[in-house]
Amino acid sequence: MKRRIFIFILFLVIVLTLFSACRKKESVAIMSADNELLNDITVSDTVVTDEDSDEASAKDTEEDSGKDFGRNSDKEAVSLLVHICGAVKNPGVYELSEGDRICHAVEKAGGFTTQADQNYLNQAQKVTDGTRIYIPTQEETALETEDILLLTDDLQQAHAGESGLININTAGMEQLCSLPGIGEGKAQNIIAYREEKGSYTSIEEIMNVEGIKEGLFEKIRDKITVS
Repeated sequence: MKRRIFIFILFLVIVLTLFSACRKKESVAIMSADNELLNDITVSDTVVTDEDSDEASAKDTEEDSGKDFGRNSDKEAVSLLVHICGAVKNPGVYELSEGDRICHAVEKAGGFTTQADQNYLNQAQKVTDGTRIYIPTQEETALETEDILLLTDDLQQAHAGESGLININTAGMEQLCSLPGIGEGKAQNIIAYREEKGSYTSIEEIMNVEGIKEGLFEKIRDKITVS
C-alpha cells in the first residue's frame, strides 16, 4: 500500500515537473516572439524615419538649389541704360538687357520717325551701358555727304597747290592763265571742254582742246595734273 502511494506521488511530481517545463518553454517562446515583433516594428520605424529624413534632405537640397539658381539668375540678368535721341518718336533713356542691339533701343523709343535715315546706323550692333545713340534725319545725312565731297575737293586742290601742279579738272581762269602759253582764250577752252566732255582722265587729253597742240603741251606737261 505504501509502495503504491509513493509511486503515485512520484508520478505526480514528474507530471508537475514536465508541466512546469512546458510552461516555461511557452513563456520563452512568447517572449521571443514578442521581442522579434518589437524588433520588426523598431526596424520598420527606423527605415521609415530614414526614408523621411532622406526625402526631407532631398527637398531641402532642391529648395536650396532653387534659391541659388534664383540668385544666379539675378546676377546674370544684367540691365543696361542707353540714351537714344534724334529721329525717334520718344527720345529718352531706356533700360535694356545685356546683349540687346540698336534695333531694340529704337523699338523701346517707339520706332523711327518718317524723317529718319534708318540705314545710317548698323541696327544689329550690340549696345553697351551708357551708350548714346543718335538717329539722324535723311536731310542731315545728305548735308553730311555734301560736306564730305566739298572737303575732298578742297583737299585735292590743296594737294595740287602744295605740289606746285595745277589741276586742269578744278582750276579756274586765273590758275590756267598762269601756265606758260595759256591765255584767257585757251583757258576758257580748257574749262569748256571739261564741262562738255567731263573731267580729264589724263594730262595728254588736254591736247584735244582747241588751240593746244603738242608743242604747247610739252611746255605745260610738268606743271599740270588731273588728280
